[in-house]
Amino acid sequence: MDELHKAVEVGKRPYQNILKVIISAGVTAMICFLIGVLIHLFLN
Repeated sequence: MDELHKAVEVGKRPYQNILKVIISAGVTAMICFLIGVLIHLFLN
């Protein structure tokens, strides 16, 4: 059972890393969009 558990964990790692990158990019894009909107509102 221990070997099976290790294999499952190794199989999960690539998906977790890809998911972290996608979530980070999404959060960064939202922050940049909000900063752009705020700058547009306050400087115009």
